[in-house]
Amino acid sequence: MISLFSNRRWLPFTLILVMAIGLRLINLGGRALWYDEAFAVLFAEKGLSAMFYGTLTPVAGGAALSASEPNGALSLPEALDRQLGLKLELQKRSLPVLVFDHILEKPIE
Repeated sequence: MISLFSNRRWLPFTLILVMAIGLRLINLGGRALWYDEAFAVLFAEKGLSAMFYGTLTPVAGGAALSASEPNGALSLPEALDRQLGLKLELQKRSLPVLVFDHILEKPIE
């Protein structure tokens, strides 16, 4: 009878399994939160007013405060001009148009 471990094809699988278990056990007691999840936990602990204050409070010197809109929002053309230096120009052009009057479910032969 041939032993399972005498064959060398099990060796890479066994090493990967042992490494995976070891890496998982190292940080088993650690916090398993990503960056955005950590903010969700933080805001959940602080309450609804802190969430609104932390996300909706304008920042001094921000680009949105100097916009022409009263609420501080930039329009798309303004944002493209200020941040990328691209200026949009309005132009009228004629384009080909294909109009379907109606479509039959089964073609008539």
